[in-house]
Amino acid sequence: MGPERNRFAMLHRAAKSPWVRRVLIASAAIFAAGCGAARRDMREPLEPQHVAVGTASWYGAAFAGRPTASGEIFDPKKLTAAHRTLPLGAVIQVTNLRNGRSVLVRINDRGPFKPGRILDCSEGAARALGFRGRGVAEVAIDWPDSPGARQTTGGDYWLQLGAFESMTAARRLRTRVAPVANSLADSVTVHRDPDLLRVHAGPYGRRKNAEKALTRLQEAGFDGIIVVLDSHALTAAH
Repeated sequence: MGPERNRFAMLHRAAKSPWVRRVLIASAAIFAAGCGAARRDMREPLEPQHVAVGTASWYGAAFAGRPTASGEIFDPKKLTAAHRTLPLGAVIQVTNLRNGRSVLVRINDRGPFKPGRILDCSEGAARALGFRGRGVAEVAIDWPDSPGARQTTGGDYWLQLGAFESMTAARRLRTRVAPVANSLADSVTVHRDPDLLRVHAGPYGRRKNAEKALTRLQEAGFDGIIVVLDSHALTAAH
C-alpha cells in the first residue's frame, strides 16, 4: 500500500471516530452561525445615534412679542425652539419621525416645562415639520453636520469644552485649555447664557476643521463636543 493510500485510510478511520465527528459538527455550526451573523449585520445596519429622541410641542401667537430667555423677542414665524439645556444660540436639526421632514432651528428660549417633552418649537418650525395641526410629534434632535447647513443658518462650528455655574470654574478650564486650543482656534471664550457659563473654542467655517481640532484636544486630555452656534447670539462673559 503506497503512502497516499495509507493517508487516505487513516483519514477514513479518523472520520468514523465519534470524537472527530463531534468536532466537525461543532465547527460547521460555528461557521454557519458566523455567516448568519454576517448576513444579519449586512441586512440590519446599526441605528444612527441622535442627540435626543422624544416628544416636541409648539408655541405661537400667544407669546409673540415677548422676550425669550436669550433676550430675543419671540417671533412665532421664525424657525426657533426652546430647550432646557442646549446652549442658547445653538443650531440643531429636528426631524419629525412620523413623516421624515427635517428643519434647522435655533435655540433661543428655555422649555418645555411640561413633563415628557424635550423640545418646544415655534409655530413656524412646527408648520415646517408638519405637526402644527396635531400639536405634538415624536422627533429626533441632531447637530447639523454639513457646511451647507451652516451656511443656511448663518451659524459657525464651535467646540464646547465645558459648562459651569461658576465663573471661577469656567475661567480655570479656559486657562488650562488655552495653551493647546490657542493654536487650534481663533478664540477660547467663556460665553454666558441665562443658565450656564460655557467654554467655547472656535469658530470654524467647516465641520471637518472642528473635528480635527477636537481630536487634538482629546489627545491632550480634554473633552468636548461640536456645536453649531449663531455667533450674533453669543454673549462673552467677562
